[in-house]
Amino acid sequence: MSYAAPFEPKPTAPPPPPGTPPRWFNLTVVMVPVAAGWSRAIVFGGPSGNKAPKPVNADDASGAAAEASSPEGSKAKKSLVSLIFALLPVWLTHLLSCRFLDTDLAFLHYQEQELQRRQRLDYYMPAPADRPITAIRQWVRTYTPSLGPLPPPILERSRLLDRYTQHVSHCVHCQRAIEGIGVWKRRTLLVLALSLLGCQKLLLRVLAAACVGTFGVLRAIEAQFQWQDFKHYTNH
Repeated sequence: MSYAAPFEPKPTAPPPPPGTPPRWFNLTVVMVPVAAGWSRAIVFGGPSGNKAPKPVNADDASGAAAEASSPEGSKAKKSLVSLIFALLPVWLTHLLSCRFLDTDLAFLHYQEQELQRRQRLDYYMPAPADRPITAIRQWVRTYTPSLGPLPPPILERSRLLDRYTQHVSHCVHCQRAIEGIGVWKRRTLLVLALSLLGCQKLLLRVLAAACVGTFGVLRAIEAQFQWQDFKHYTNH
């Protein structure tokens, strides 16, 4: 599924100067059914600029790649969000992507279970924006009959949103990040121990407090590689 649309300006933002072209974004999601009730999602973004991106066709991947690497494509002005994301480490963008997928994971999981309970094959979705959903469901019914019936619903949210098993355990970037966090945790504990030996001095007491705070931050980041609950009613 490929999304190509212009960014809509905020209602409170001042109108752009006349003749200003809209800013476009392109987001492509490749979904691979791997088992009954489970799919592998591969998400990647395309060029973002003032020129409307062309839809990505699986039969014309080489042409899309050539266009993306052309001098004309390289002249597209990147948005501030794109520049910020380019500076982030890969593992952090992965955590943010997992967080993005978690926002709908439980909702879609129980929707699918409800469809099976009602013995319905599909929703009635008349809106044009819902056509991709109807198309992907038709594709699944046509080409993946061997997946079989859905397994029982997953009621434990820690298992449904198990980020480590679903992504981190087989991601080299996230595994390296966990190893790096472990190294910094040990270094922080070592500095904390050394600073406590001379805690009579103000500077060392400040250093010890900084180590305690740093260790807490490292543990909080490390926990993000396991799982994090998401509840829609708290997302304001």
